[in-house]
Amino acid sequence: MQVIDVSASSTIDAAGNPSPGVGLTGPGRAYVQRDGRMIVGRWQRETLDDVTTFVAKGGTEITPSPGRTWVEVFPSSIEVGVGEPEV
Repeated sequence: MQVIDVSASSTIDAAGNPSPGVGLTGPGRAYVQRDGRMIVGRWQRETLDDVTTFVAKGGTEITPSPGRTWVEVFPSSIEVGVGEPEV
């Protein structure tokens, strides 16, 4: 999960609703689920032409596992809870 800043934009969709502006460059918090565990770290992307990199708290780059990789962007205005799931 890539935590991003979301703001109002001047773009209006076909139904007349404002589209959100999303911050896909810079640094931010990241929560990577891989190999049955969660790695808490940061993401970094200098420009829109760059590839986003993910780094663990200790500074080690988090590389994706082979196969398809899904990245969910999550607004920074909502608190991320990390813990045991509710049953």
